[in-house]
Amino acid sequence: MVEVDVQDKQFPTVVAPPDMVVSCWYWFDPSEAALEDPNNSAFGRVVTDLTNRKKVATLDLVCHQYCETNIHDYPGGRRGRLPLTERNEGDIACDYYWSLFDTAHLDRKYELAWGFDGYAVEHVQ
Repeated sequence: MVEVDVQDKQFPTVVAPPDMVVSCWYWFDPSEAALEDPNNSAFGRVVTDLTNRKKVATLDLVCHQYCETNIHDYPGGRRGRLPLTERNEGDIACDYYWSLFDTAHLDRKYELAWGFDGYAVEHVQ
């Protein structure tokens, strides 16, 4: 005789942290152990409680390369009004360049917001 417990299970919803663009001057050490830590918020984290989500931002320069495609499959930015659902990280970065770039202060760093931490939540019925 075998006893079986049948449950109606649903897959959890998992949303990754936002895509972001950084300049060549954005410094971080890829060998740093802190990048292996899932609670390190340098590039966003994945949380299980929606109240723990925080803004994901970089402190970086803005440059004209944000608006240009390149050989590394970076799409660049598309000028013009696009619906939010069609905007990609290149469009956001290019908008930052056009709105913030100052020729008198080429080395000025700005806080660039990309979105919020990702999340993983279980569906409850």
